[in-house]
Amino acid sequence: MKNIQHVAKVSKWGNGFGIRIPSKFLSGLSLTEGASLNLTLGPNSFTVEPKSPSLSDLTLKDIFANATLQDFRDESIENHFGKPVGDEVW
Repeated sequence: MKNIQHVAKVSKWGNGFGIRIPSKFLSGLSLTEGASLNLTLGPNSFTVEPKSPSLSDLTLKDIFANATLQDFRDESIENHFGKPVGDEVW
């Protein structure tokens, strides 16, 4: 991906400061309103990166958001629990 540059102005927001992130930067990232960012201040630099969610940050809904019923249909289930004998879904 080609580097994109933009000059942003710092604005006062409440007791702090903030910058607006242009949509052309957001389109390549998985950022949504309320997302967490890691800010790093070095001797001559300041970086902003999306925070990778840790497992403790995720809800069960987040963890299984892309799961399908087929993901849970596996022959190994029969190996552990035996073949279905009633109205079990598996």
